[in-house]
Amino acid sequence: MKKYDGKKIVVMSQAYTVHEVVPEDEHNWARVIYIDKKVELNKTMPEDNKSVALLHEVIHIINETTGHKMTEGHVDAISYGLIDVMKNSPWLKEIF
Repeated sequence: MKKYDGKKIVVMSQAYTVHEVVPEDEHNWARVIYIDKKVELNKTMPEDNKSVALLHEVIHIINETTGHKMTEGHVDAISYGLIDVMKNSPWLKEIF
């Protein structure tokens, strides 16, 4: 299922295109290619992990754009925390 491939996501007023790819390193879940405005997701990872990986990369984009210096651990914590909030509080979709 390619529910992410080719989709656009706007982060910090910049449009990025999401691509599902088979990376050289199969353990690499996702990455941002800033110059090309692309987010690549490993298409071989489980579907449940793709939403976390995408949000993780969005947080990296925000971090990079704003000049903050979050560690990978900070980015992981925020992405897993936000996914948990969104999955367990579906009513939030109504206000965003």
